[in-house]
This record gives sequence, C-alpha cells and structure tokens, in this order.
Amino acid sequence: MKNIIILLLSIIEAYSFEQNSTNHKGLIYNGVKYDPKEFPYVVSILIYNETRQSHDICTGALIRTYFVMTAAHCVFNKSLEALEVYSGPYDYIKFQNVEKYYIPKNYDNDSPAVVADICLLQLKNPFPTVKKFIEIGGHPDEFANDAAVKCTNIGFGGIDNKGNMGSEGLRMDTKVKYGENACKGYPASWKEYLCSETGTRKMACEGDSGGPMICNGKLYGVCSLYYNFKKGKNACGGSNMQNVHIFLYFYQTWINEIIDCKKDKDDKDDNNDKKTKDKKKKKKKKKKKKKKNSGNSVTPHLTMYTILAILFCYCISY
Repeated sequence: MKNIIILLLSIIEAYSFEQNSTNHKGLIYNGVKYDPKEFPYVVSILIYNETRQSHDICTGALIRTYFVMTAAHCVFNKSLEALEVYSGPYDYIKFQNVEKYYIPKNYDNDSPAVVADICLLQLKNPFPTVKKFIEIGGHPDEFANDAAVKCTNIGFGGIDNKGNMGSEGLRMDTKVKYGENACKGYPASWKEYLCSETGTRKMACEGDSGGPMICNGKLYGVCSLYYNFKKGKNACGGSNMQNVHIFLYFYQTWINEIIDCKKDKDDKDDNNDKKTKDKKKKKKKKKKKKKKNSGNSVTPHLTMYTILAILFCYCISY
C-alpha cells in the first residue's frame, strides 16, 4: 500500500518477553500515562506467532462483558489460540482467551482502500474485576460545518520512530474531524473515517491498532492506520502524519446483531438450565413420595385392633 502504514503492530522478539524500558515515556507518541481505574474497559491484546516466540500488540475496548472492540487487521487469519486479552496493561499472566472473533464481510486485508477495519472479539470468560464498559456513540451531525470534536486515544504501542515499545499504556487528547476533507490527501472511503488533527506530533503508532477513540465519554472510533499526507516517508510522530479511525456509527447494526445473538443464546441456555433443574426437582419429589408409601413394615389397620381386643376379652371370660 503506497504511503500508508496499516498499524500492523510491532513484533516483539522475545524468549523471556522482557521489555526494554530505555527512553520509555509512554506508548502513544508524545502522550501521557493513562489511568486504568478511569478507563477499566481498555484492554491490551497479544497476538503470538506460530512458535509463540514473538508476538504483536494491539489495543481494544470492552463494550460488553464478553465483547472487545478492536481492529480487523490485528487478528485477520490468526488462530484463536494465538490471542491473549489482558485487562489494561499486559503482564503475561492474567489474561482471557478468545472463543470467537467477528470481522465484517466487506473487510479486505489486501485492498489499498481500508474499509471495515473493525473486529469483535468474543471472550470465553469475562474479566471478574471489570464492571464498567464503554458504549458506542457518535453521529455525523456532530461534525457538521467542519466542526472538530475533542477525543481521547489510548494504546499500548510504539513511543517513537525507532520501534521502542512498552506495556503501561498511554493516552493522548486530540481533535477529530469527519467529512470529505477531514483526511488530508486520503479521500478514499472517507465516509467511514474519523481523522485526527495534524501538526501536533501526537499520534497513535504501531501497537495502538484497535485502540479506542473516546469522545464525549463514548466509543466513536477504532484506531486503524496512519499515513504521510505529503507522500513522504512514514514515521511515527512525524509532522506530516495523520491517524485514521473507523467511525463505528456506520457499523452499529452489525455490532448489535452479534451481541444480541449472543444474548439470545445465553437466555436460551439459561431457560434450558432452568427447565432441567425443574425436572430434577420434580423427580426428587416423586421419589420422596414413593419412599413414604414403601417399606417392609405394615401399619396395623383399625379393624385388626378391634378383632384383637374382642379375642382378648373372650379369653379373659374363660
């Protein structure tokens, strides 16, 4: 792809998986350390190679108990076993596995025009300590008349153009626009893009892919790519670089259908479990009733007592 770097993460070569902390001021270039307590729904995602001797990094956000929103190119053609999802910064210890992932049918990993670069990860188990999730929001009308919206990006990617990485997570505030001219020199598929302001040297880099764009307390977009709008060299933090995010407004129906399907299945399973439990209870009650009427001992009948009394009196009279 010409002059475009899909945020294909940064490969971390590691047998020990220890990170080089030299000059690490954070992850998003020129950002500040984020607070996991303020953003408990932010997750880091490790994508291992086949030998599990190295991994890539992506970022995501929990939108429901079992669902993480991230970028499609992060996991495209990857096995489920290769994925580890961490609540906040990754520590290689406490993570959740992925049961399934969903990518829109119109996503094309080989296309020069990036479309539908979003993905829903369905976790096998929820994070027990995460109780707050982020809601999807945003509407094109908010960006009418070239209006810019103040947003926050969070990621676990590179901090400079040398490939330095870290694991703490960083945030940056940026202004975002939507419209045909919002993405400089990159008009293709602009209708589903949110583009960050330029000239600040603040930007998302490798490893920030899939990271949330949070505007007005809601999830507006997913970090997808960066490019040099002056057709020069791509460099993280360069003055001519611009971030592109997928505007989730156009995928809400697709997202809701997947989540609702999962909810319907869970409700059905719950009902089946309830029916099974009710059947077991009924069987137990029937067994108890049978026990009351069964046994080797015979309860003497009133007539027998009467006969015995008459015989006793007759014997006494003689």
